[in-house]
Amino acid sequence: MLKTLLGLFALIYFYFGTYKLIKDHIRINAFFIPVFINLGIMLLLYIAGLIGVLESAVWVIGFTGILYFIIYVIKNSNLIYYDGKSVIILVSGTIKSFFYKKTIVQALLLFIVSAFSSFALMNMTIDIWVHDRKLMLLLFVLLTSLIFPIIYNNIDNSFKLFRKDRLYRNLSIGVFIISTAIFILLLSGNEFLLPRTDNIIITNMGAADTNASRSKTILLEVKEKSSQTKLDYELVSNWKDVSLSDDIGEIILEHQDDRLLLKFQDKGPNTYEFLFIRTPISGVVKINVNDVAYEYDLYDRSDNQKRIDISSNYFLSDIIILCANFLFIVTMLHVVFKFIYLYKTGEEGQFLSKYNKYFFYLFLVIILFLFTRPMHFWAWDEFSHWGIFIKELSIKDKLPTGTYCTVVPRYIPGISLFEYFFLTFLGYTEGHAYFAYLFFVVSAAWVGFIDIPKQNIGLKILIILAIIIALFILPLYFISMYVDAALGLLFGVGLIYYFKYRKISFGGAGIFWIFCGLQLMKTWGLAFSVILFGIIFIDKIFSQKHENHKGKYSHKKEMLFLTLFLLSSIFFIQITWQIHLQENGIENSIGDGGSLLNSFQNGTEYDVRTIFNNWIEITTKGRQDTYLHGALSILSLSLILLSVGILISYKDKQIIWFNLSMFVFFIINIFLLFVSYIVYFSIEEGIKFASYERYASEFFLGWFLLLIYQMSTCFSLERCSYMSLKIVHMSLIAIIAIGMPVAITGTQLPPQNYIGRRETLGYILEKYEDTIFDGNDNKIFHIAQNTNGLSHLMLRYEICPNTAQYTAQNEGWSFGEPYPLLESECNTMPYNIEELYTIITSDYDYVLITKPDKQLWKYYGDIFQGHKLDGDQLFKVDKEQIIFIE
Repeated sequence: MLKTLLGLFALIYFYFGTYKLIKDHIRINAFFIPVFINLGIMLLLYIAGLIGVLESAVWVIGFTGILYFIIYVIKNSNLIYYDGKSVIILVSGTIKSFFYKKTIVQALLLFIVSAFSSFALMNMTIDIWVHDRKLMLLLFVLLTSLIFPIIYNNIDNSFKLFRKDRLYRNLSIGVFIISTAIFILLLSGNEFLLPRTDNIIITNMGAADTNASRSKTILLEVKEKSSQTKLDYELVSNWKDVSLSDDIGEIILEHQDDRLLLKFQDKGPNTYEFLFIRTPISGVVKINVNDVAYEYDLYDRSDNQKRIDISSNYFLSDIIILCANFLFIVTMLHVVFKFIYLYKTGEEGQFLSKYNKYFFYLFLVIILFLFTRPMHFWAWDEFSHWGIFIKELSIKDKLPTGTYCTVVPRYIPGISLFEYFFLTFLGYTEGHAYFAYLFFVVSAAWVGFIDIPKQNIGLKILIILAIIIALFILPLYFISMYVDAALGLLFGVGLIYYFKYRKISFGGAGIFWIFCGLQLMKTWGLAFSVILFGIIFIDKIFSQKHENHKGKYSHKKEMLFLTLFLLSSIFFIQITWQIHLQENGIENSIGDGGSLLNSFQNGTEYDVRTIFNNWIEITTKGRQDTYLHGALSILSLSLILLSVGILISYKDKQIIWFNLSMFVFFIINIFLLFVSYIVYFSIEEGIKFASYERYASEFFLGWFLLLIYQMSTCFSLERCSYMSLKIVHMSLIAIIAIGMPVAITGTQLPPQNYIGRRETLGYILEKYEDTIFDGNDNKIFHIAQNTNGLSHLMLRYEICPNTAQYTAQNEGWSFGEPYPLLESECNTMPYNIEELYTIITSDYDYVLITKPDKQLWKYYGDIFQGHKLDGDQLFKVDKEQIIFIE
């Protein structure tokens, strides 16, 4: 934990120092600086990775920025000294408030708020219940002592503003309402609470009529209502006279006082569905949930079912945690909106007002860090590449060479190298990886605020909400390690960079850095580089027709520089990466014999016309599994964005043509996507146009960011009328009002998907930790009968730097006869026993079986010496034997 805090502050010092270094020596708008710092990190680490000095390069880059920060502090030491004295005076003032009758009550109340906020902060970022209690208590005292002076001085000043300023009063009331709404929204998912175990005891109380000689309680199932998770009866054998019917899975409590225990672990109170059978011989059942009892008479003349819903209650610890988090949310939002208020009104005399901007950015970074701390990987591609690759980089400190954990080592590693830079300072956790990625996303999105007057706070809030809606509504999976949101935003940054400066020169080579950054993101970044080049080139050609002879010459020179920048970036990124792949024997073929193009050439059942018609239908009508269908289909959304662009630029003919070229190049982009599905993707992905909406949304996001910039500047530059701008603003407000509830309720933050499945794998690997993780890069052959690829990919991630077989297209993880279609989860490989034995013994060190079944032992049991019939088990491959490990 100490290392993480030191690493976080080292990153903050690095960014502050590098920001000041660039601002002092390069003429560029401040909003672009964080993006170019990120791109510089990517490019420098890419070079370092190619020459094999990756880890050393991180420390050199980091030390350079920190060194400039130290120089800045030394130069401004006198000013910082006097500011430090101001801090000491304010802190001492807060301490003295406990000794005066007029302020002691206020001080005590705010101290309680500070303590609750400290607890909430620790609960959000640290699993405080598993660490040393003395250490946690010390950290709690330290945080409270730091937070209390900030809250005391902030609230004390806020009370004065609340009494005298109507605007601030209305703003504060609005903040409280928003805080309450956010709290209630998050409360619905029990996001604040710690995992707990509900104990459920079902007791047969006998017949309601004391004269009856017999009663029976028949339970069909118990489910947690929201998730529909069926509770297991693992402890049935511990209770008196309880029987389980194999026919329909019912639980029967035969006699009075027979009891059944069930447990369920989750966050916060839950509602449980109990399904009983009512019969003429049924009696009274008592259901005890966490020592709260409920009784029901199940007697009925005829057999029928009875469903009972019972909710568990909040614990005292839950109530304390909820109060702490509510106060924390209110305080946090109040600080943000107070900064906005001071920024808008230009109020001076506030503590360290000249540093308000930096404190605000620091506050946002810390909030982002706290928000991402508990996050974990949850999506398929995170386990196949984006997540497992950054884990592999963090362990090996080098680019993939001979053996590798990632499924696709040929993917260009730019964004992963940027995340590696952060993780070198912070230490590897999945939350830290999310922090690095979302920091990149926020830095790029921040460019959308460029050229907005600081007093126009309303427009800035509108833009923040609009970008949030775009990120949630477009199927970009930005709350994951998928790179699509970052790629789309960087494309938008490139458009805004050109749109603002409208000049390409050798000295101002920012567009070259953006070309390189796009290509380092992913393979499709090359297409975006060419598209960005085409948009700018067309705009320069159009400009030549409307300017004098001198202007024509300068535009030709700019087009030459633009072409050189593109070609240089392709050589610098694409060619060098291909050389690296070839030198290390990493396969990098486009089309592996299984594409639709090969299928067309071989005359199979797929034909071009059918595939093309499917693509047209998806583009024009959409699919129900994303928001991009119907009136918001891919084609419809592109026409909407084109219409908005024309509306906010109709007074400037050149900008109209620029927006028209955006639409043309969007059509080119999606057509290139269609071609890639034919040539590059597998047949299965090509037929389904897998993730097509996500890839199309990359362009949409960049286009949207450009329109945000055009909207914020069109009136001041006389490109649109006041009325047209208001129409766009009102439309944006309507979209936000409709989209915000959909975006929030449709997203789980942080994602909780597959936690149970990963915990199960964790328990299995913990048993074999000393064997599998022995310091060698072992090759594990994984078997999990009739399970989908996600469980296998999760295991590959968990065992890295050890490796396991890749996908079902080559060796697979489920074997034997194909399972019945309705029960099948994957392609089961029909190897005979000799084939499977040869595969295992020729290339693997261990065999890990996490889900065996009767079919596995029926067909292959003879090659696994000493195997058990069920349960996970590990085998050692010793020459030509596969030996069970106890």
